[in-house]
Amino acid sequence: MSSIVLITKDNYLYDGIKQFLPLRHWQELISAKEHARECAVLIDSRVPLRFLENAYLWLSATFDKTKALVLQMENETCQASPTLRRHRAVDMRSSCEKVALDILTELETFSSDKWQRKIYVEINELERTLITSLLAGVCIGEIAEMLNCSQKQVYKLRDKMSHRLNAKHFYSVCQYVFRHDLLTRQYILPNTWLRG
Repeated sequence: MSSIVLITKDNYLYDGIKQFLPLRHWQELISAKEHARECAVLIDSRVPLRFLENAYLWLSATFDKTKALVLQMENETCQASPTLRRHRAVDMRSSCEKVALDILTELETFSSDKWQRKIYVEINELERTLITSLLAGVCIGEIAEMLNCSQKQVYKLRDKMSHRLNAKHFYSVCQYVFRHDLLTRQYILPNTWLRG
């Protein structure tokens, strides 16, 4: 990867990771107005979904190819699914050296994906409602009432959506949806950064 970018609101997290990796804050790239082919996007799991959407839409326009890795924070407040925490996420409770090594290992795996298959992506009405509700800041309990189901079923819908799109983390699904504007359209897409 030519660039490693962090999406976060936590300057301490950024400063800490930058000691071990050639990291850039996504807001630095806005003023630089540079274009590159590939970018690894590290995501603080605590950032609100709306904030993530805005940052990722900008990054996807700046880079030809992006791949995401979630930094799983200990006391997160995001909508990350507990059942997906062990996949495509780095546990930030480890030592700084181990965190940096884990990130580099994951990014190396990303870089080895030379050939990508095409997938037909369709976001159904329930999935669209789930994502737009989370974007609006609606809590899981209210989403369950809206969909006339239990909170557990809402989590299952999220997990099922992640599995169907070959994503290991729900934020990866959201980024894929944002990048290709799948809330309003659907079509065949190259699987460019969700691993098959």
